[in-house]
Amino acid sequence: MVLLLFIFYLIDPIDSSNTIILIKKIIYNFPNKDIWLYSLAGVDILLFLILLCKPESFHFNIEEDSTKVINWCVHNYPKSGIKKYPNIIINNESSDNYGEYNFLTKDILIFPKNIKSKKDLINTLIHEYFHFYLDHGKSSQEYHNKLNEVGYDKHPIELICNTSAEKLTQLYFEQHES
Repeated sequence: MVLLLFIFYLIDPIDSSNTIILIKKIIYNFPNKDIWLYSLAGVDILLFLILLCKPESFHFNIEEDSTKVINWCVHNYPKSGIKKYPNIIINNESSDNYGEYNFLTKDILIFPKNIKSKKDLINTLIHEYFHFYLDHGKSSQEYHNKLNEVGYDKHPIELICNTSAEKLTQLYFEQHES
């Protein structure tokens, strides 16, 4: 019905009152209109329920899942052969980022306002973990100098972290979410 309204509006966008009258005539004179209307309502309800019950992508616990992902990272990719854990800080302030790594404090900051799915969270944690993993005590100034020189998309550390996060997020889901 909405599609019919839209089509008739496109045909006659200036006089929409005539369009509505025409649609009402079509609907009321259509044979078995009740069957069609109930069928459309049923399809709408079914689609709503499918969206409402979509598994896992909307249901996750940031603190609990963050701990699991970082434990997985440390177990599979220990820093210098020693199981070192970065601190995870949940930061509710506004940010343009999903997460950040602080070179000075060795903390991973997560911005939950930007994370919309469990996949976003896992990808962000793995990305930021690899900043921690690759951190060899060089100053953050070196990182920022290179960032200014080549940009985010071509920064060597960001390339490693993005590529690692992309591949390892898939692997994490295969091992834990199937």
